[in-house]
Amino acid sequence: MELHGIFLQDAGGVPAGLWITGTVILAIVFGYTGAPFLLWTAFVLAALFGFGAPMGVLIAAAVILAIFNIPAIRRVVVSSFVMKILAGIMPQISETERTALEAGTVGVEGELFSGRPDFKKLMDEPYPNMTAEEQAFLDGPVE
Repeated sequence: MELHGIFLQDAGGVPAGLWITGTVILAIVFGYTGAPFLLWTAFVLAALFGFGAPMGVLIAAAVILAIFNIPAIRRVVVSSFVMKILAGIMPQISETERTALEAGTVGVEGELFSGRPDFKKLMDEPYPNMTAEEQAFLDGPVE
């Protein structure tokens, strides 16, 4: 019995249509749950092997997926090339955007817009007190 292409053979008693349906459902589940890329890699290679893809396709897929799975190789082969292309296309960051990015936090706004704010954390947040001049303004001319 040949192991390569086992999903298409009826040797296991499972029809090929069921293997195809199961593969499609599993791909949908992986996509919906945000499965890690390493799991996608194993899934793709197993599906290619199981459905009898030629050995050249299996090797090419394994090499391409390895490039994307290994960060050091991905940086040299893919990311540096993409960043060179994007350098001429992307607009320059403004001073306001740079300041916001360097601040490193979104504070209270991030908590409120998260959809599930932690009100205890919000209440424990230290808020600055008004200066005497600000308080006098509120007590005086403001109605």
